[in-house]
Amino acid sequence: MFYLDESGTISKNKPHASNMRDVYFIICFVHTHDPEQLKKVYRRTMKKLRRTFADYFATHVRNPREPKGSELTPIMKHYFISELIQKTDITVSYVVIDNRHIKDVFRENDARTFNFFVKYLLQLKELDARDQEHLHLNIDNRNVSLMNMHQLEEYLATELVLTEKVRHVQVEYLDSRDSYGVRTADLFANLLYQRLRYRRNQFPDYHLQDRIRKKSPIHPDSLEWVFQQFKASGRLQNYFYIPTQKN
Repeated sequence: MFYLDESGTISKNKPHASNMRDVYFIICFVHTHDPEQLKKVYRRTMKKLRRTFADYFATHVRNPREPKGSELTPIMKHYFISELIQKTDITVSYVVIDNRHIKDVFRENDARTFNFFVKYLLQLKELDARDQEHLHLNIDNRNVSLMNMHQLEEYLATELVLTEKVRHVQVEYLDSRDSYGVRTADLFANLLYQRLRYRRNQFPDYHLQDRIRKKSPIHPDSLEWVFQQFKASGRLQNYFYIPTQKN
């Protein structure tokens, strides 16, 4: 079972060199065969973060019951991801689209482009037996592909079922309020996006001590550090840059 979320935008025009906000569009895939365990770990971890950083959640998080990945500091992301790695079976794959270099045809229709790159990753990804039998995708219902809620399922059925990559395809659009898998995908999508957007900058120090790990203060290049720690865990399975470039 996969949970998908996105971060960034597919820009209608080539972004200016100084406008890093519009450079990248990321589609993140979180895979699990045990969504109930993912839900339990997510809830326990978020509860601990809310309790440990109560002041921060009260002043920096719009909805403390459902914080977005963009609202969590690097040290919070690191703790969250560490818990997920240790206590769940999740793996992560992603596609990065660089708006500075893609062909104009990809700018014409957001939904079509989204569907194409979902298919692109799934075709290249090695699926296990359960996913080959029943490929189940859960997508945030605020996604660009909502222009036609059945379009992606039909497209994947044509591209993957008829080519015998999988036997059945099911696509569901879920509200993140009701799906901890979608929230997990949001967390990783935001980490991947912020890591690229702020790659040349040191992340600001929020003056928060690591009251969970009781170790070192926030690393000056913490987004890159959090990403590299996650990558070293072996849970990052596939990643593709469009056009091709170094990670």
